[in-house]
Amino acid sequence: MRKLKLKDITLIGILIALSCVLSYCEIRFTQSLKITFSFLPLAMIGASYGGMVGGVCGVLIDTLKYLVNPDGPYCPLFAINEFLMGYLYGKFFYKRKLSWKACLIVQLIINVALNIFLNPLWLNILYGGGYWYYVSLRVIKNIILYPLEVFLLYFGIKELNRVRQKI
Repeated sequence: MRKLKLKDITLIGILIALSCVLSYCEIRFTQSLKITFSFLPLAMIGASYGGMVGGVCGVLIDTLKYLVNPDGPYCPLFAINEFLMGYLYGKFFYKRKLSWKACLIVQLIINVALNIFLNPLWLNILYGGGYWYYVSLRVIKNIILYPLEVFLLYFGIKELNRVRQKI
């Protein structure tokens, strides 16, 4: 892991704060099913600073979002998802040329492995109600959101790269 400069730490802090703010901009369907775009700043952190920094920031984001806006009991298992998400974004984008293919693949992995399979497991442990019930809700949500998330991911990272070159 490289040594971070003050401007890097500042940008990471801004992106963490942006992720927390974006978590307020949600569309909620049920207690356990909501749509939010707070993943985008985490993707930008992973793309800019690598998988480990992205993963650690994912845990920080998850913890801060809960402290600022508690939504049910705290479950540190969700921090695992956030760590993995930041780590994957870093592995796919850090020091690599941005491509649609990478965006499609990483978002598919995240949507299937984390959002469709792990999130329902944590929700079932936390609330009960049946693992497959949570899976069925998430399959529909993630199929609908996948193209939009890939689009936002590509252009968000592209714009961040452009801005960082000017700095």
